Amino acid sequence: MASELAPRLQLVAILRSVLLVFSVFALLNGQSYIGEFYRQFSEVRAAFAVSWVVVAWNVVCVVAVAVHPHLQRLADGLPFPIKVTVRGKTILATATASFAPLTAKLSLAFLDVVLATLVLVFMIQSQDKTIDCVVCIDGPLHVQEWVRNIWLTILIFEYALALFQSLEAASIWYKQRYINNRGHISLA
Repeated sequence: MASELAPRLQLVAILRSVLLVFSVFALLNGQSYIGEFYRQFSEVRAAFAVSWVVVAWNVVCVVAVAVHPHLQRLADGLPFPIKVTVRGKTILATATASFAPLTAKLSLAFLDVVLATLVLVFMIQSQDKTIDCVVCIDGPLHVQEWVRNIWLTILIFEYALALFQSLEAASIWYKQRYINNRGHISLA
């Protein structure tokens, strides 16, 4: 049985890909709807700008995982970090192999939480914005519910990605702490 975390890593990549497909279509649609009327509201522009930053971040993550084998697996047996042992003694170690995957997962989860929180802040600030429209039949314009739902969906995906990556980090820690040391007796 393989010791890699491939199924969970694929779940994260699939979620990121679904987020990308939805967000690009929905953000283009939302921005074309809002158009010229909301140029003066910085919160609306900021919410769209942060949403596009989320899209760019997820593109970087998907491309990095697809291209780089070290990022694909984040498990034992990778070329970096290097550790050379002779007769049970470590003679060369470039970095600690045990904390690299754990740190990577926690860093990615932290960035996803920060980006999602920024989208949430600007979404809340822009939801009550209205503008008077002289030529409009319905009266003053406001940010529609379906535009806020676009931001809400991006938020849910980003927080779900952060949750899955935190659970992966916990499973890596548990494996290193307990599973890999099963059967080892320490006399210290």
